[in-house]
Amino acid sequence: MRKNERQELPTTGDKGQAEAAASGETKQTPEARDQGIVRTSIIGIIGNLFLVVFKGAIGLASNSIAILLDAVNNLTDALSSVITIVGARAAAKEPDREHPLGHGRIEYLSALLVAALVLYAGLSSLVESVKKMLHPETPQYSAVGLVIIAVAVLVKVLMGQYVKHRGKQLNSDALVASGSDASFDALLSASVLASALIFLRTGISLEAYVGTLISVMIVRSGYGMVCDTLDEILGKRPDTELVREIRALIMEEQVVIGAYDLFITDYGPERRYGVVHLELPDTMTVEEVDALTRRIQKRVKEETGIRISTIGVYAHNTKNPAAAEMRHTVEHIALSHAWILQIHGFYAEPAKKYMRFDAVVDFTKSRADAVDALRCEIEAAYPGYRVDITPDADVSDLSS
Repeated sequence: MRKNERQELPTTGDKGQAEAAASGETKQTPEARDQGIVRTSIIGIIGNLFLVVFKGAIGLASNSIAILLDAVNNLTDALSSVITIVGARAAAKEPDREHPLGHGRIEYLSALLVAALVLYAGLSSLVESVKKMLHPETPQYSAVGLVIIAVAVLVKVLMGQYVKHRGKQLNSDALVASGSDASFDALLSASVLASALIFLRTGISLEAYVGTLISVMIVRSGYGMVCDTLDEILGKRPDTELVREIRALIMEEQVVIGAYDLFITDYGPERRYGVVHLELPDTMTVEEVDALTRRIQKRVKEETGIRISTIGVYAHNTKNPAAAEMRHTVEHIALSHAWILQIHGFYAEPAKKYMRFDAVVDFTKSRADAVDALRCEIEAAYPGYRVDITPDADVSDLSS
């Protein structure tokens, strides 16, 4: 059986705190996080605008399409930072009657706008580069210009490392992506510098080709940003490590037999809500279940930042030994099919000839067809039984 039995998984208490300390991540209020994102973005804007001015001037003076496109790339970075600030400010608005879970998803919409801007800049740059390939012009480089480009490469490297580090500290995917993009921009600027040096030494102009390379990389970056942002908006499978961490925290409660069906709904960074089902002994009282679920909600929120808003309960047979044997047989029948990933929530009442359970169905199989086929096989193994099967989707790694 898959994940239906308790597993010895590493705890996340001291270990998680040690890892967070090692990576520089700290617990912080949403207000402090938003302020940190704004300050880091402003530094990025100032740095990129300086690069735009210097590279633009050098590009015009030297008639270099590659340098001009590198300046355009820095300009899109600055505009992206502006949009990031506006998005962070709007997302920080307090919940209201129309938006009771806050405005956090505005950050994703602003990220989508940034991606569209990057794509437009990349495609426009690509058109200009192709024109230069068809109608080449001889560049005129100066020693001062080449020194400025070399300094710009160093500035971009340092800026990329700083912004990425701050992004990890602030748990901001936008800043981490911006930092990575800055590091990649440094590589592109270095290629511009290399093409200039090659021209001065050999007389061979690679301007248009380097510009085309930069344009393609900008388009590729924009496309990746669009895909990542759409994944966040549409709702994607929870991160595997996060799922394992939450399950480990839940399974530290000795009374919990299994944890299943973990849903995480994202309403923006630092605004994620979860739903999970627990399998508990059928001897527990409502008072005991209430105390247990509140402990789990508090622990998961403190350790992961996820608010477990709902905890469902499956009853586990403890009073009827025959039910355990039935469960084993049903599991064997179900898991003999590749499209059944797991069954859980099994409960049987032999005296009433009744059983129920949930079956996690792979996306390659229709859930309705899977349930019909599985019910027929189980009813053949247990004639006269009423079999109630609830199909579940493979929504997280708790279910696979």
